[in-house]
Amino acid sequence: MRSPHPLPAALVGRTFELDTARRLGVSDNRLRASDLTVPSKGIRTPSGEPPSLIEYAAAVLARTGEGWISHTTAAMIHGLWIPARLTHDELVHISRYDLLVGPRRQGVDGHQVRVHCSDLVRIDGLQVSSPARTWFELLPRLRRDEAVIIGDQLLRHPLPGIDRHTAPWSTPSELSDLVERNARRPGVRLGREVLPLLRQGSDSPSETQLRLAIVGAGLPEPTPQLRLVQDDPLSPTADLGYREQRIALQHEGGHHRGPDQFSRDIRRDERWLAAGFRVIRSDVSDTRTGFARVLAILRPLIGSAGHAA
Repeated sequence: MRSPHPLPAALVGRTFELDTARRLGVSDNRLRASDLTVPSKGIRTPSGEPPSLIEYAAAVLARTGEGWISHTTAAMIHGLWIPARLTHDELVHISRYDLLVGPRRQGVDGHQVRVHCSDLVRIDGLQVSSPARTWFELLPRLRRDEAVIIGDQLLRHPLPGIDRHTAPWSTPSELSDLVERNARRPGVRLGREVLPLLRQGSDSPSETQLRLAIVGAGLPEPTPQLRLVQDDPLSPTADLGYREQRIALQHEGGHHRGPDQFSRDIRRDERWLAAGFRVIRSDVSDTRTGFARVLAILRPLIGSAGHAA
């Protein structure tokens, strides 16, 4: 069997729309070759590999006309944490202004909304709901703790070398304004409920879950990213902590399993211990049990009348 003719360089290894391929001189016979699959009508992607989400979303949006990528699709493009049940959403979510007819296409979930100019951003030329707007769009499908986790992610300072963005995605006042601009939209009640619960300083969903578990158990709220030496930016930090009670809480995610990180964690904890702090560590097994072990340790140490510092 003869190999198909090479595609133009601009299409190699990419998801593309048929109209784009035809403008580049690709024949219909070539577009039916076995090295291409049809994820949606009018779209081709290389066989044997999942299409890039941003390329696929751009191709679908081009087929539907006006609008932008929103909701779950936008969350995955931004890299926002979302609950596992939403990661299985295979529909491309596209929004349009509510004066237009909503997009109708197989594999597309269309939405008609009103947005502010600050609600939309461009990523690699694709118009997408901003991270903050995406959070609001997801609220009708989120539980309270899930809404807090994503809200905390919007407020946190990005980690150099890990995050693509260089400043927090949003601020508390911006999220409050967003919620009030959409006072008649689904999700506004949950948005208003969780705004006072959001905190800057949670570097992972598990850290937020730990904080919420502590507060939900009636214990004083710990301080996120507590520094051992308060005014020293190079000082070791605890994911959560109580300065007055001299307690440091460290949640060890998957990246802590490597030998280098494990050694750094030991040296970090030694400094807290030398300063007279009790160090309480948790991991994914504690997350699964609602941090019951951590709460059982904390309760006699701080009681319900203590104060975070």
